Amino acid sequence: MLTLPQWLRDAVREVDFRELACELERNALEDYFQRGRGVREFETMLVASINENLASMRAVLLGEQDPEYLSPVQPLKLAILEARLQISQPDLHRASRAGIEKCEDAILQKLSAQPIGQLSAHDVLTGLADLRHLLRHFTDRLVDAVVETHEAEERSLRSSEQERRYRLLRQVLASVELVGEVELSTLLRYPVALNHVAVMLPDTAAHDGRRIALAVRDAFSGSEWIDLPVTLCSTAIWIANKTWPTNWHARLHGTLSRTGVTASVSEIGCGLAGLRETYEVVQRVETVRNSWWSSRPEILTYRDVRLEWLLLQSPHEARSFVLDELGALAEDSSRAAGLRMTLRVWLETGSIVSTAIRLKLHEHSVRNRLQRAEETIGHAIGERRTEMLSALRLYDNTRILGRGEQELDDSAIPPTQVSSNGTSSVAWDDAMSDI
Repeated sequence: MLTLPQWLRDAVREVDFRELACELERNALEDYFQRGRGVREFETMLVASINENLASMRAVLLGEQDPEYLSPVQPLKLAILEARLQISQPDLHRASRAGIEKCEDAILQKLSAQPIGQLSAHDVLTGLADLRHLLRHFTDRLVDAVVETHEAEERSLRSSEQERRYRLLRQVLASVELVGEVELSTLLRYPVALNHVAVMLPDTAAHDGRRIALAVRDAFSGSEWIDLPVTLCSTAIWIANKTWPTNWHARLHGTLSRTGVTASVSEIGCGLAGLRETYEVVQRVETVRNSWWSSRPEILTYRDVRLEWLLLQSPHEARSFVLDELGALAEDSSRAAGLRMTLRVWLETGSIVSTAIRLKLHEHSVRNRLQRAEETIGHAIGERRTEMLSALRLYDNTRILGRGEQELDDSAIPPTQVSSNGTSSVAWDDAMSDI
């Protein structure tokens, strides 16, 4: 086994391999493994693989391990996951080359800071050539094992009937016209010609996603389902039915709530076009969920957030719309927050009595707040009800004004004394006069 000279082994010992591991992980995710970015299981396994590789490489360079007898563990587990995430072999090779170059640079930097005494140019050049030879030999052995494992997993996935269905469904969603609806239904084992509702489960892996799909199917007699892993930790499911009951929103919401999942729900789409459209719709719902400012509901439906989606298509215009409609009500202050909350509930209920009950205020307090809201915006609150309510929804539910993550808490509203009938005493008016 080739052994490096002492002065080179000393340089290897000086390398901070923990710092090097962090740099390699960051570069790998940014430049080569974007599909795994944000996937906790992949990122955890990537760190374990890098650490094992660096430990093995260090042992080889110090003469403690023969590269011919490498027995990688974490890198092979990572290779299986990379195949499942459809990370290509060229990306694996590029990441390996970049990693070995970083390691070599780190060793040479330590070497440049060390005195090499009376070493001849021949000794230095020979030592560096041996270093590169060992690094290449180590990398070749490691990459061969990783590629072999990656190829085996790819073959297994390609041969899987379920994976074939997933591949076909992905092509269908990408608008690739392969076969007619009848033949497609046979291949997918799912009635494409029926009426579909899609459900995106952003925090649910495929195994649990199928359990959710079965629960939803059982809630609607005569329905059928199909699933599609979107990432390692998110799944889309479709439920098909000839006729959906009029109360399907409530029934589906109740079923999903009982399972305890986070879900985004489409409207009904018909046939092959509807299958594609419902998938696009749940992705829109997820876009709104990710921009949500207030407490995020576990179950979001498209009809709940369609207005936010439409307004968010042009963030600049949406921001201008909110500021123009709300004026000084858009201020980030306790006073403005109290007025916005009262105005929104009044616009949603259309009643001062209902607003007082929901907010546990005295009716006189509600009137005072609404009057102050009118004074703030400069016109009667009933003049632009639709626009005002839309602006309030956009302000409350999204980060359109670039606010931080601090939500309105009880301190934003002066304390009240609640009477036996559920409304606040008139003492609230004295507090309101100060804001």
